[in-house]
Amino acid sequence: MTGRPIVEDIMRWSRIKHFVHLKSINDNHVSPDTLANPSQKLNIMKRIELLKEHLSSVLGVRKVPLIYVLCKKVAVENIVDAPLPAIATSNLPYAAKYDSFHEEMIACSSHDHHTYSTNNKHVFTIINEALADTIYATSIKPHSRKKNGRAAYKSLVSHNCGNSK
Repeated sequence: MTGRPIVEDIMRWSRIKHFVHLKSINDNHVSPDTLANPSQKLNIMKRIELLKEHLSSVLGVRKVPLIYVLCKKVAVENIVDAPLPAIATSNLPYAAKYDSFHEEMIACSSHDHHTYSTNNKHVFTIINEALADTIYATSIKPHSRKKNGRAAYKSLVSHNCGNSK
């Protein structure tokens, strides 16, 4: 994640106090244990949607929802390009274009941070468990040695939902 420049407007107590709430939310967050293995009859599109919902509710090492690992753009947007709203209109500590602090963190978390590999492996484990004993498990098999969750997800989608060529 890239940082905003430290200026008076950002350092106002009306914004900073929201981080206490964020810390409380993160401290009290309970990630779901595992993705419930849906019925064998469930189609792949529904499985992928359930997987994405699950990854949105599981926090990674830096308390960023793991869905960021699957973002289409690896080059993240610079947080400076998403300015905070003016204090007069909102004192929230995230940009107006996002609905929550976690949403901003997803958009601005890079794939070159040292915690990314741990999160990527966790995503692979979740995908692997969700597809165990299904015909779709073969799509992610090539990525099992390196436990590359991002690549496994891309293979799953391209093999089963689109053109795999």
